[in-house]
Formats: sequence, C-alpha cells, structure tokens
Amino acid sequence: MIVPIFLTHFGCHDRCIYCDQGYITTQNDTDIRRLIQRSLQQKEGVYEIGLFGGNIFGLSPDYLKRLFGHFDDYRDKITNFRISTKPVPLNEELIDILKEQRVTVIELGIPSFNNDILEMLNRKH
Repeated sequence: MIVPIFLTHFGCHDRCIYCDQGYITTQNDTDIRRLIQRSLQQKEGVYEIGLFGGNIFGLSPDYLKRLFGHFDDYRDKITNFRISTKPVPLNEELIDILKEQRVTVIELGIPSFNNDILEMLNRKH
C-alpha cells in the first residue's frame, strides 16, 4: 500500500501558472509533523510513503533531513519512500540523504520538453 502525503508547494521557489496544489488537494496545512501524524496514525501493517507535490529537490539538505525525521516514529512500518519533484540539478549530499532514507522511486514532473512552453508555464528546469 502507498500512503500519499501531499506537501503543497513544498520546496517550490516559483509558482507554475497552472499550479494551485492547495486547491487541488483541498489541503492547506503547513504543519508537516501534524500532516504526517494525521496521515499515518491509523495505518496498520507496512506501507510505502509517497511524498507528492512541491519540489523535494528544492529543499536544502538540512531541511530534507528534518522532513524525513518527522517519520521516525513510523520507521518500523515504512518499507520505502517515493517522491515526486521537478527535474533540477542534484548534489551528492541530497542523493546520499535520499539513499539513506530508502527513497526507491523518483517521479519527475516534466510537463513539456519545449523550452518556450516551459517559459510560458513559469516552469524553470
């Protein structure tokens, strides 16, 4: 089972013109710890965590570590993580953190490969 957790605009430094994740998910809670607790407290068995929305690669290494630290109380039930993110350059420290946290799937949000369209969408990558 995949437990989806939507991190609305998390790590996004710009807003794509088509994106309003708070409206799409009807979720505007910015307290990440509370969001994770609410999502996981009643789950039984083992599960995969899907971190969707936002731009995980846009987070600093320290903030990324803090984000994954919010899952510490549930580690015995979490098999792995999957994330969705924008295709932006990574550094070795981010890659090491993702490996250490058992991120096994990375979904890249690529709405177009046409630079003119990306510019119109305010999608910088």
